[in-house]
Amino acid sequence: MTVLARMSLNAATRGGRRLLGDRQAMHAAVMSAFSPGAHDAMAGRVLWRAFLSRLVTGQRWAFRLAANPVKAKAQPDGRRSKVLPHVTPAQQVAWLQERAAGWGFSVPAAGESDGPGAVTVTHRADERFGRGQNGAGRRRSRVTLRVVQFDGVLDVADASLLRQALTGGMGRAKGYGCGLMTLRPIAR
Repeated sequence: MTVLARMSLNAATRGGRRLLGDRQAMHAAVMSAFSPGAHDAMAGRVLWRAFLSRLVTGQRWAFRLAANPVKAKAQPDGRRSKVLPHVTPAQQVAWLQERAAGWGFSVPAAGESDGPGAVTVTHRADERFGRGQNGAGRRRSRVTLRVVQFDGVLDVADASLLRQALTGGMGRAKGYGCGLMTLRPIAR
């Protein structure tokens, strides 16, 4: 059974402000809205898009993507790679363009689309929050995400790969709302 729901949060309440300001709390609230049995029936994914069957190779869509564009830097002593954010809008757009083919789409070059730039960074913010449990000797780890909003135009290169990317998310920090793309028809 498919259910689409929209919920408004009251930012005037302490609980509403907490959910709106803390990605970990929002993630926990959304996941707790579903029974454990529902998680099994949905293969663990409770958020998805309903129009996936309409995607066809060759289509052009306007898109918005909230992502966490990062790179892994190898450590000289063989330790686990360090994850570093891309800092400039040019680096962030390059990150998206490098990964687009693997996600089933391409971003037209500037001048090839019907509007302004094919993709632009329209919002950037660093978000910091705690993750984990407090108490009983446990320490909450601090998480910092560089959340970037991309707006632009894409061409569907492989509808199957794009469907997988839309349902599975793109890039890192998907559990915190990153990697989510919305598509809309281009106004003619």
